[in-house]
Amino acid sequence: MGSFSTFVKTFLIPGSLWFFILGVTAGVGLLYRGDRRSWTWGRRWLLILGFGYWLFSFPIVADRLSQGLSSGYPSVQNAGAARGATAVVLLTGGVSTYRKGASEIRTITQATAMRTLEAYRLYTVLGPLPVIVSGGNPTKGDRPEAEAVRKELIRLGVSRDRVLLEPKSRNTREHAVFLPQLLKRHGIGRFVLVTSPTEMWRQKAALEYAGLDPVPSVAPEARSGRTRYSFLPSSSALR
Repeated sequence: MGSFSTFVKTFLIPGSLWFFILGVTAGVGLLYRGDRRSWTWGRRWLLILGFGYWLFSFPIVADRLSQGLSSGYPSVQNAGAARGATAVVLLTGGVSTYRKGASEIRTITQATAMRTLEAYRLYTVLGPLPVIVSGGNPTKGDRPEAEAVRKELIRLGVSRDRVLLEPKSRNTREHAVFLPQLLKRHGIGRFVLVTSPTEMWRQKAALEYAGLDPVPSVAPEARSGRTRYSFLPSSSALR
């Protein structure tokens, strides 16, 4: 299941480069099959693909889609809104690894950085609650993403002994499998869940299905690279 979800996220996400390449390949294949029916459907498919990418590249369209996914999930601003939560759970959103010989540099992605900042804000607002970082690494042999996030949380000012790691999860389903074990071990019931706005509904539903009680607190979206004009195409809108 993990390998399949990784394949889907890598190759079959509309708006991604791989989806575009596979889509064009399929369309061209239909054009060159030789029969009129395939030629017609190949033209239609390439037209839909091109128009879809053009449409999704507009920031105004991407923002509207994001708002639809994240509506109803504000950020927790005070202890009352946390509803008695006794921990903060941060779900990682990727790291970038650079290697040259035996040397290595690991940096967290924009999405993970925004989630880390939100978790730190909650730590300062709600008091020194435990901050649980959940995230392994899809690439076999690499260190868990949670380790890179712990380093940044400590640098921001979270006490080292308040950061707990769940280093096995590689996707939404595995968060729901491994987090309950850690929470039970530390006697944690309700917790504040931190992830990106477009991920919250899916992550929250999976954790609730596993019997957990998350209080959503969305991290702000990273906006770097956006064009000033919402009616001009932008690569970040596609992302």
